[in-house]
Amino acid sequence: DSEISNNIAKSSVVMFASGCENVVNSFQWSGYTDTTDLSESRDSIKMIIKENQSLESHVMELSQCDLKIRGAIVESNTATSQSTGIFAAFCKVEIEGAAMRDQGHNTFRGGFLALGPDVSAAITNSSFINGLAETGGAIFASGSHQLIIQKSVFNSNRAETGGAVHAANCLLLDIRGESVFEDNIGSEDGSQLNIDGGLNVKIHENVQFKIELDSISPVRI
Repeated sequence: DSEISNNIAKSSVVMFASGCENVVNSFQWSGYTDTTDLSESRDSIKMIIKENQSLESHVMELSQCDLKIRGAIVESNTATSQSTGIFAAFCKVEIEGAAMRDQGHNTFRGGFLALGPDVSAAITNSSFINGLAETGGAIFASGSHQLIIQKSVFNSNRAETGGAVHAANCLLLDIRGESVFEDNIGSEDGSQLNIDGGLNVKIHENVQFKIELDSISPVRI
């Protein structure tokens, strides 16, 4: 069991350098898509990253290495640069059974995740709640190889563009079955999902977009 909390750093609180494979939490949380399940079983979570502050960079940063996050809670972190949670570039990211919520500051890009060039990211059975950013309330991806989202929940995230996700010039954006986007707002473009360029975009039939305001388009391309 591990917890990274209440740390303040000028740069990143946690940084993974090149040439290594890092596993954040070997515990695997599987099969949940409702945040209620997570709150009732919090004691089973083995990794918690919360209430950390980066003054000039990101809470967690990785480049040229692989990162796997399984069954972790990332909450109430604060940063003034691109992402309060994780910034990744030139690497592979796998997130499974994670809960990312209650981002503590209006960041520039990506409330919880900012994915840069040459990133292959797969997100499964995870939730992103109450994220806040100028672009991509929960996730910002630009120039990434691929972003695959499956069986995940995006709820009450806010941004100027891309209330939940902003994806720009990704080779593949694939949003798969049983994912739910609910009450995410892009204040300028009105979308939960903002797609700017990219070669291959797939949004499967059983992906749900829910919002109270019927006039807001869930997806902007």
